[in-house]
Amino acid sequence: MEKVSVKDFPNIKIGIIASIVYVFLVFLDLGFQSKYRTITQTWSIIPLILLVIYFLYCIYNIHKILKKTTNGGYPISPDAAAFRMLIPFYNLYWFFKWPNEIANFINKNSKNKKLQIEKNVSGIIMSLLIITAFIPIPIGDMVFFRIFNVFGFFFYFLLLNNFTKKIKGVLNENQLLEE
Repeated sequence: MEKVSVKDFPNIKIGIIASIVYVFLVFLDLGFQSKYRTITQTWSIIPLILLVIYFLYCIYNIHKILKKTTNGGYPISPDAAAFRMLIPFYNLYWFFKWPNEIANFINKNSKNKKLQIEKNVSGIIMSLLIITAFIPIPIGDMVFFRIFNVFGFFFYFLLLNNFTKKIKGVLNENQLLEE
């Protein structure tokens, strides 16, 4: 098993902050009258695209670290982890699959009960959140869908933050984490 540095992990807090900015921009957009809505919708799409890209970057790097520390034994490649999320309908399954594989890794490699993850719970949560964050934003005044869409990424990054902390704990416990 190969060691990794704490610096190799993506900074999930960037995603959390960016998703809060996105929430602010969407609520700002919803507050404008319809004659300004086209301009504000355009500006709220840019952070959404950046959030998707950063989310995929984080997923890629987390799986790259897991592949590296297991000498290729971790079952999901970094490319597959990130890009399978972009396949329509398959992503519904994929958002359930990869969190469960991370849970398997953590549960298998840690003796610390505080680090353990209930396997199916994280997969179910991520699968339910796909309904909120990866469903396209309807055009027009469909406020209900936009609000759910906005908060989806915030919760994704919170879950990623939790995964990252637990992975670091497991790697530290197995002396595979360098400060």
